[in-house]
Amino acid sequence: MKNQTDRQGGGQSMAPDVVVLCLCAEWCRVCNTYRASFAALAAQHPEIRFAYIDIEDEAALLESFALVDLADVVDFPTLLIADKAGLLFLGPVMPQSETLERLVRAAATAGMPRQKPGVDAAALQPLLQAIAERGLYLG
Repeated sequence: MKNQTDRQGGGQSMAPDVVVLCLCAEWCRVCNTYRASFAALAAQHPEIRFAYIDIEDEAALLESFALVDLADVVDFPTLLIADKAGLLFLGPVMPQSETLERLVRAAATAGMPRQKPGVDAAALQPLLQAIAERGLYLG
């Protein structure tokens, strides 16, 4: 499933301070309900890049960068949150808008400890660029 074009338009990627990827599946009812909260938070935070990614439709994209092992994405929704320095968080979350808001606020204010310090910005950038080129960012 394809989403709206990215905020910078034309697939061009300007490095945002924070990126939030929601990894879900079209068949998942929880994901379909959660998507509205995710889109609403994206609209409230234009300074943050949000993308809702169907892991089945975009499996080849995600696997090609070897940052996300889709075998590990067994609970939905799963979020990937990164900042300019690299990966902050990758894991399942409770499908509540308050939880999402709290995580995004912590990432945006540098209040989130780095979960996987070995995944730096250079490792994430090709994936984030590919997401932009496919027009998967919301906004």
